[in-house]
Amino acid sequence: QGFRRSIALLPMFQRNQVRFIRRSLRKEFGPDVEAVGGQLLAKGPRTLNTLQTEMAEPPEKISPNQVVQCLLVMVQHGIVNVKREPQKKPTYAVDPDAIHFRVQHTVYVRHIKERFKDEGEILVEALCRHGKLTQKHLLDIATKKPTY
Repeated sequence: QGFRRSIALLPMFQRNQVRFIRRSLRKEFGPDVEAVGGQLLAKGPRTLNTLQTEMAEPPEKISPNQVVQCLLVMVQHGIVNVKREPQKKPTYAVDPDAIHFRVQHTVYVRHIKERFKDEGEILVEALCRHGKLTQKHLLDIATKKPTY
C-alpha cells in the first residue's frame, strides 16, 4: 500500500523505471532487497533509522537487521551509495544506472569474452557475482585458485 501510494505520485516514465528496477532487484537478490531498494527509489535518500522504521510497517514488515543486510548487499554490489556528511547520519540512495548495468551485464560479459578471451570473462563474471573483490582475489581467480 505505502509503496503503491508513493509511486502513484511519480510521472509515468519514472513509475515504469521504478517497476523495472524493482523487478530487477527481485530477480537478482530477492524480495527483501527489492522492497528496501524500492523504498529508497520511491522516497529518496534515507538514513538507516528512517529506513528501518519505514520497512517495519506493513506491507513489507522487514526486520531492522534484515534492512541492514539488504543495504550491505546493495552497497557491496555498488547499487546503493552511502553519503556521509559531518555532524549528520549517513544516508543511503539507490543508483538506478548501476542497476541497469547489472541487468545488461551479460552483454558486457560477451563483449569482454570476445575481446579478452576466457580469462576476461571469468574476471568480469566474478566481479558481477560478488560486487567488489580485492586485487588478491582477482589474481587468485585469474590463476584459478579461488579464495572467496
